[in-house]
Amino acid sequence: MTRRLFYTIALTVAFIDQSTKMLVSSHLRPGNSIPIIDGVVLIEPTRNPGGAFGIFQAYGGIITFLTALAIIAILVASRRDLVLPRIAWIALALQLGGAFGNLIDRIRLGYVLDFINFQVWPVFNFADAAITIGVVLLLCYVIFGDKFYARSAS
Repeated sequence: MTRRLFYTIALTVAFIDQSTKMLVSSHLRPGNSIPIIDGVVLIEPTRNPGGAFGIFQAYGGIITFLTALAIIAILVASRRDLVLPRIAWIALALQLGGAFGNLIDRIRLGYVLDFINFQVWPVFNFADAAITIGVVLLLCYVIFGDKFYARSAS
């Protein structure tokens, strides 16, 4: 995978994340919601000072530091000539873009704006989804190795 594609994926994720957050925050205030699929999905802005899916609420500063550290680690890895399969680079790009999107919120607002509410799962945002998908893809590759990579390449 080219570095250009890697950074394009990461920046696209961060852009979509920030765009959706701006759209939601310009039309809804915390406590208000819009049903997307009645009884299933709501758009409901929620301030999250903690980690993904609302965990570790009291540790916002530490999470901000760890997020910045993760971004730096992924950026350093992306500048090296590491031989990784495309699926691993895609996973890292998703994680980088998601981490960057949420870090922008933490620095700008002091919290992360979450807004996708499935009502049976903690409220989340596009960045959280990208990070989670990236982690799952990377875990699948680590667990299944070339078998997973061969399936994902077709």
